[in-house]
Amino acid sequence: MSTVTSLGWGTLLIVLLASVAPPIALGKDRGHCDVQPAAGQQCWTGTIKAHGQGNVYNDTVSMDFHFTVGADGVVTGKAHAKMTNAPQQFHCTTTRARTPDELDVAVSGRLVDNEFVLKLEEPVVPTTFTQCGQSHTIPTAFFAPMPLALDFKNPKVPAKDGATNSFDVVVAPEIHITGSIEVHQVASCECEPSQQMLQVAFDRAFAGRGIATPGQYLATQSTARDSMNYQIAVGSGLGGGYDLVPTSDETVSQIEKGNLPYPQPAGHSLLLGSVFYIDGHFRVNMRIDDLATGAILYTSKGDGGDCPDGLDVAVASALANLPVSINSYAPAQGPVQPH
Repeated sequence: MSTVTSLGWGTLLIVLLASVAPPIALGKDRGHCDVQPAAGQQCWTGTIKAHGQGNVYNDTVSMDFHFTVGADGVVTGKAHAKMTNAPQQFHCTTTRARTPDELDVAVSGRLVDNEFVLKLEEPVVPTTFTQCGQSHTIPTAFFAPMPLALDFKNPKVPAKDGATNSFDVVVAPEIHITGSIEVHQVASCECEPSQQMLQVAFDRAFAGRGIATPGQYLATQSTARDSMNYQIAVGSGLGGGYDLVPTSDETVSQIEKGNLPYPQPAGHSLLLGSVFYIDGHFRVNMRIDDLATGAILYTSKGDGGDCPDGLDVAVASALANLPVSINSYAPAQGPVQPH
């Protein structure tokens, strides 16, 4: 949605707002490496590029995406998007800084009459406006101002390898938005990320950094054949950084078995992200969210090669690139209550 705010000089500032997405739910294991798509399933990759200028905006987006389309025509996938901002003259020089300026979004949609009709997720991030020497930070739509153009929110492109489509629209008040989309069909989705593969990769990465882990700490959710989301609960450590925390089910189970006293530390943040396998390599995107506010606090990413070790390398790289430490699981000590 958008909100219109008066700036006091008779001109309107348009700011796009969005909702914070809830944490993911625990999903099921997707399986192991496979070099062929599922029956009736097609795999596609592509890019979206767009620029919006006018009012306070002078922003550019570059997005790489991949998705699968099933025999029923349903499209499911992910995109990795990066937004950049340039100074814009709006009464005086105006700039906008997002935190972060690069993240993953879901791609959904359908195949209709040999045309893909897609829908892009619209996350919200803190954005700092600096105008006429004054700054303020508010939550805004990550892609602003592009969602003002329906051709960006719901891009369409023929379901043909190498197909393209473009748009060029002007929306009030005189915001010019241009963009293009291109898609390519790939012969196979190849290595399919699974919960088991990701669990092993995180176990090895934490062990390599000397980090003790709880029994169960990883939750996953499949998003497409070659991608999945994950989340790990973390709490604040006394020495800084974030301590690993078991899943809530694991904590309850251990308390009920008499293995742990009550209460135990609870996660107030999430270490979460997504895993992609595209064109023979893994990409792991990682971030830390504050559960109370929904704010994205830190982000990182890591790349690895093909199966079987590429996912291990990507997870270890993403953890190493986080600008904050992840610490060992530290259960609360004390007498265990009798059951």
